[in-house]
Amino acid sequence: MPHVLLNKTFAQNLNAIFGVDQPLSVMLRQISKLVKFKSENKKLIFLPENELVYENFEAHFKEKKEYFDQNFAKHPVMFFYGLGNGVLLKYLLKNKKHKRIIVFESELELFYLALQELDLSKDIEQERLILFYTSNLNPAQFQTLFAYPDIETSLKTYNFHVQCEFYEKHYKNEIEKIHQELIEQIKFNFLKRGNDPLDSIIGIKNILINLPKMLRHGIFKAFLKQRFKQVKSAIIVSTGPSLSKQLPLLKKYANKASIMCADSAYPILAKNDIKPDFVFMLERTDFTAEFFNNDFKDFDEGILFILTSVVDKNATKYLEKNNRNYMIVSRPLLFAASLGLDEFGYLGAGHSVANMAYELAAALRHENIIFIGQDLA
Repeated sequence: MPHVLLNKTFAQNLNAIFGVDQPLSVMLRQISKLVKFKSENKKLIFLPENELVYENFEAHFKEKKEYFDQNFAKHPVMFFYGLGNGVLLKYLLKNKKHKRIIVFESELELFYLALQELDLSKDIEQERLILFYTSNLNPAQFQTLFAYPDIETSLKTYNFHVQCEFYEKHYKNEIEKIHQELIEQIKFNFLKRGNDPLDSIIGIKNILINLPKMLRHGIFKAFLKQRFKQVKSAIIVSTGPSLSKQLPLLKKYANKASIMCADSAYPILAKNDIKPDFVFMLERTDFTAEFFNNDFKDFDEGILFILTSVVDKNATKYLEKNNRNYMIVSRPLLFAASLGLDEFGYLGAGHSVANMAYELAAALRHENIIFIGQDLA
């Protein structure tokens, strides 16, 4: 079996990989011999079946080069299964319009052989070339990958390219599995930004309407500093079917914790004379504002209503009508972030008002956080 040889190019590549993927760098350093692949006379050979990875690399490279130059020259992000001998990827990296090239490879030995021959260290360091060893993949890596702004904003141009027919023959199931995982992550990224353009327009309109009131009703960062670590426990109250059973116990312990309640739970707590410390509103719909269309007299004294800036204008109208104390924060959405009002804070990254309450409970460093009435959790 061919023995591993070390060279300057390989060392440079491994040092670059170590900075972004230490486990892969360590595994490559530990290879003592090659048993599945070898490179001979510039031909890449799959030893178990004495099969060429490329039947005719020159013809293959010419075909792929023309294909990508004609169809993908302006694509900022490209996904590949298979590193192969790395030559095609090295060529594509010359095009500075390709901001990221992401490669999934199942064979450590193919990493080794390509990294012996081609200096990819600068592109690896700059993360223009992102290499994944598929045996080490986990969901967190996919999430991190799609957090890169240039990847996140290029999802509509997604294509999953396979290096050559050798991979399609031997790794068909692996290719399909990774492709599906990428598709699921792309779907999630789209959905977390909203799936209804009209909904987004309503949110932007509400933000602009609520903006003057947000500027007049307190700075969220100052509030966090003031209330930081003041109370050990928090109880987050939602309106699931079990809430009615839990109200007597909640009333008993209400003075021992911060009571954080959803807008829909607020009238129920008022009816049962359980005063929350905070009431949250997340949604932009007009009917949600009706939870504040009431007058509980002195009960509201000392309660802070925390609203996201996308809520309907009636929410603040009803709060002001009865002199309730409120604060407006932004959801971490693109339009709100573009306003640059970071000191007024962000809440509501999750999909429910209970998530919003939890974000604040965690930010204030409550040691114990208890959910009640959250039956679908």
